[in-house]
Order: sequence, then C-alpha cells, then structure tokens
Amino acid sequence: MRAFVLDPSQCGSASLRMQQGRATPALGPRDVLVRVRAVSLNHRDLAIADGCQGYRAEHAVVPLSDSSGEVIELGKDVRGLKLGQRVVNTFFPDWTSQCATRENTRRTFGADSDGVASEFAVFNESALLPLPDVLSFEEAAALPCAGVTAWHALMEHGAVRPGEYVAVLGTGGVASMALQLAVAAGARVAVISGDDDKLCRAVHMGASYTINHHRMPQWQDGLIAWTEGRGVDQMVDVCGDTLPRSVAATRVGGKVSVVGDLASQGAVLDPRQVLERQVRLQGVNVGSRSMFQALLAALSVNRIKPVISDLFGFDETPAAYDALRRGRHVGKLVVAL
Repeated sequence: MRAFVLDPSQCGSASLRMQQGRATPALGPRDVLVRVRAVSLNHRDLAIADGCQGYRAEHAVVPLSDSSGEVIELGKDVRGLKLGQRVVNTFFPDWTSQCATRENTRRTFGADSDGVASEFAVFNESALLPLPDVLSFEEAAALPCAGVTAWHALMEHGAVRPGEYVAVLGTGGVASMALQLAVAAGARVAVISGDDDKLCRAVHMGASYTINHHRMPQWQDGLIAWTEGRGVDQMVDVCGDTLPRSVAATRVGGKVSVVGDLASQGAVLDPRQVLERQVRLQGVNVGSRSMFQALLAALSVNRIKPVISDLFGFDETPAAYDALRRGRHVGKLVVAL
C-alpha cells in the first residue's frame, strides 16, 4: 500500500515522504482493516511535522489522526462491525465512555504510533464508529478531533441552552463546528476573527454578531456591549494567550472552554479574575468514544455537515499541510483517497 511517513530529520511539509509497497499490518482478534477514503488535518499535525517538543518522533511515523473509510477485513472476534460498513475512527483509541485518565489519553494516532495517512489502516474495533448516512467520507473525516472537541466544550462541559450567548474565537475546524452546534441548540453566537471574509462566512453559518479583532483589539468590550453589559454565557477559546480576554468577556458564573493553544506565547491570567467572576474554566482535549457517538447522532438528526474549506488528493497531502500553515481556511482541510 501507499502511505506518507514523516522523516524525523526534516521539518514541516518537507518531512513528508511517500512510501510505496508498505506492508499492511497484521490483524489481531479484535482488529479491523479499513480502506481509508478520507483524512483531515489538525494543527497538532503541524507541531508533529515540525518536531516540536513533546511530538518529536525517533522513527518515520505515518502522520494524521482523523480518517473515515470502509471495513474490508475483520479479526475473528470482531462482533460490532461488518464488511463493507462505513466507519470513522476515534481520536483516542483507549478513551471510551469513562472519564479521561492519564492511561486512556496517552495513546493517539499519528504521533507516538502510526496514523492514518495511508491507503489502509488497522484499528481495534473499539476505536471505530459507524457513519450515519447523512455524512460523506470527507465530512466524517473532519470530525474525530475538531468535531468532538467542539461537542465536548459546548455540550458536555457547557451544556449550552437556547437563548444563551456563546462566543467563539476563530473560524477553523473546532470554531466552525462550535458555531454550528451552538446555533442548532438555539444559542446566539458571536465569532471573533481578524479576517472580514471569514466573518462573512460565519454570518452565513448563523453567527449573530462578529468582531474583527484587528479593528477592536479589546474585543472583550465588544462582547460585553453585545450582551448589554452581562457578558457571554460561554466562551470557546482556541488560542491560549487570549485567555484573560475570554475570562473578562464571560458573565459571572459563566464557562470558558480552553480547547487549543495556537499562539506562540502563553497567557498571563490573574487568578483573581477567575475567582471574582466565579468562572468555570475547563481544559478540553478532544473527547471520548461516547461523546463522538452523541455528536454523530446530533449531526444526523439536525442534518448538520461540517464545513470543508478545501479538498486535496492523496498526492497533494504536503500542499494540505502548507495550506493549514497559511491559515486562510474556514472549517477543515481534507484529503480524499
């Protein structure tokens, strides 16, 4: 089979190498062989390709964590799936329905073990979920990391309610799905971005209010004014160094979900700000299999499709990395096989 691997001696998209004739891994009793049909990229994939601290691999690993495909072979003890079934993989193969622990969130695809940038991939059956008919392979591949993260932030941690004020930073994969889920739940959603074209897209996706942070650097003031001095009920922060503003923009007793750290410098957050506003601050690192099941059910019932900005061919995977680094996309970048 063909697969991309990361050359640990290189950096960025230049580290990607196509391997021809790579052997398909053998199946264990509960393993499933999947013909991969689509994969998507996340910002962690840039960190892995760049060899950032905590991600530096000692060998050539197959990158990427998010995929969808069809079952073509089953281990002898697999009972929950069938040949030809359309499936999507979970981000954490060991985190099923229990609370997150160091043990069940240690293993991920595409970092410490081979990922899904290949024509075929082997998964334990517990790391796969059936696809609802409303989602294509490309749409499903956009969900394991970004989609589940947004669901965890707003529905599991946030328990968003109709009429609430929700604010989202950015328009990438997590932010776009958070916008779609919050709108479907009946919330009023504000989107903060530095690109007017992206903000226009957000309005078409249901955003009630937008802020260009280049024109309003103190965007927390805009959110306070939008909510008539009260502050938003929930804030989804994908940047990290914006955390003090996110807390300042949130109402007393509100919730802030920290779902990423895209900035190059850390935030300096005064604990008194959290204490005085009684804000619930929650770190969100993707989510469990059961959360993914709930997300798929909600997307199916509400006929929600994740936003795909650009679609690449398998041979164009390095170009997809470059597009992710440029950051001009809205939603997800997907590679179809």
